[in-house]
Amino acid sequence: MAKLDEPDVLLTANEASRFLRIHLVTLYSWASDGRIPSIKLGRRRLFSRREIDHWLERNAHPESGGFRESKGGRR
Repeated sequence: MAKLDEPDVLLTANEASRFLRIHLVTLYSWASDGRIPSIKLGRRRLFSRREIDHWLERNAHPESGGFRESKGGRR
């Protein structure tokens, strides 16, 4: 996980989907629904590694190994 004093890294959708181990279509769906934080620059969607780490901390469901179904990611 990224530390607060480290510079943030922006991930492409492909990099973020590999990091999260989810399908690219799922990632785009979650981003457009506001379930996961993302930045839209023109037609590209980027993902802050720091925001993804925070999102994982808030939304990981350790008992089941999955994610909560809440919509809480977009700022």
